[in-house]
Amino acid sequence: MRRTPILFFVVLAGLLSACAGAEPESFVDHETPEDFIVTKSQVPGIPGTFDRNHVMDDAFFAAPDAVTVAQVQAFLESTPYGRRCFLADERVNGRSAAEAIVEGSRSEGINPVVMLARMQVEKSLIAKSSRPSSSSVDYAFGCGCPDNRPCNSAYRGLDKQIACAARTLRRHYDGSADGSSPWQRGVSKRTLDPLTVTPVNHATASLYSYTPWVLEGRGGNWLVWNVTQKFGQHFQRVGADLRADGPGAAPAPANAWIGDVCTTDDQCRFGGGQSGTCQRFGTFGMCTLSCEGLCPDRAGRGTTFCVDGDLFGEPDAGGLCARQPGADNAFCAAIPGTIARSVTRHVGGSTASARTAQACVPADLDDAPADEAPPAMPPPEAPPAEQPPAEQPPAAQPPAESPPREDAPADCGGLDFLGECRGDVAWWCDAGQVRSRDCGSEGLGCGYVDANQGWYCLPRQAPPPPPAESGGCGDVDWFGECRGEVLVWCDGGRLQQVDCGASGGVCGFENEQVGYTCF
Repeated sequence: MRRTPILFFVVLAGLLSACAGAEPESFVDHETPEDFIVTKSQVPGIPGTFDRNHVMDDAFFAAPDAVTVAQVQAFLESTPYGRRCFLADERVNGRSAAEAIVEGSRSEGINPVVMLARMQVEKSLIAKSSRPSSSSVDYAFGCGCPDNRPCNSAYRGLDKQIACAARTLRRHYDGSADGSSPWQRGVSKRTLDPLTVTPVNHATASLYSYTPWVLEGRGGNWLVWNVTQKFGQHFQRVGADLRADGPGAAPAPANAWIGDVCTTDDQCRFGGGQSGTCQRFGTFGMCTLSCEGLCPDRAGRGTTFCVDGDLFGEPDAGGLCARQPGADNAFCAAIPGTIARSVTRHVGGSTASARTAQACVPADLDDAPADEAPPAMPPPEAPPAEQPPAEQPPAAQPPAESPPREDAPADCGGLDFLGECRGDVAWWCDAGQVRSRDCGSEGLGCGYVDANQGWYCLPRQAPPPPPAESGGCGDVDWFGECRGEVLVWCDGGRLQQVDCGASGGVCGFENEQVGYTCF
């Protein structure tokens, strides 16, 4: 642990003990290697690429009816790991495990898919075909099991673990809204990595209150994101409707605001009797209000700007309120289909002065300025023929030919969702936009995953183990030092290190109280 006064840890331990869930865990010792294979999927409510500020949508997190008991039972009978889970036969107070998980999730308003993923992240139970030790099942979610101390027997039993985990996730979700949780939407904090995270919604804040780690590619909330995406994709394959407006959708939040992602007007209730409209410009849209000159702002929700309606494909709408790019929306990345663009204020009949500012507006409208059009795609290259290194999990065999799908938009140049590899860069088409991910820059390789994901990032080797214990720190003290982009410091007589560059950060000196840290 680093860069936080001792008093904070005492308070944090109190918040996370007992039913509040386990104390911070990184999951770097996770025992299911398949969970470290990055999946490429289209699960509504789960970002297609990892964003530490936006792990999943509120509408997905708080959708208690997203899947039925029968669908969860079918999921346990045939898991994403290609084997039957022992929980398919487990009984919990006379009910099936599927019934217990769904009922416990619904009682607190949590998506059962989130709960299943949490169970896998904590103890790898979904991947197990044989029943593990009683301790693993009895403390499936780690509730009441503080680090380095025995588990509290008051929380022993799968029924109590389900209730505790769902209640904890819900309390932190609600606490993000009322300011009582350790992590809150729109408020920047340091994780235990340490990295700065600004949750864009209550779901992400709740997940960091439960597990205050990022650990991209190794554990933490990256693992929560990747496993939830894997499970959501598997449910979709067996017919579950996970859309934000599907039959299991969460109730529309009453605290939405301008710039929040939406699919229906009902999701744009701002509270206090005020409501906006959902301006759609693709699969999703954003909540907005009509405006002339000025738009209202709300504390902790960034700033807004009145733009011409034609930027949203609505030339007769006059002005519409848009969110300005900032940490609260991951600089527009948290609003699917938008980019930050310099636009002029819609003055209309107001007395507001003319002004130009950055705003999050749709990226692919016909009236986009020519100099801001997406860059031309480089000519396609054939997928690499060489086999992945021996230490990489066996790759699926690609089809002899991958014909363009009928739904592949023309503006993707014939590229479809299955995509292709160009060296160690994965390219694919998502909702009419060309996407890419530089796998090589993350220490990954690009290769064929399966018939559902196509070509995407794959690990070159198993995830690294936790740092080995050291008997001393030499000349390194708690204030630490930077070795390139690697932060090194001494904590309790053990040498600790974090590769800032691996998560897109840099190592540097903060101040005399903190010393060196990741930015």
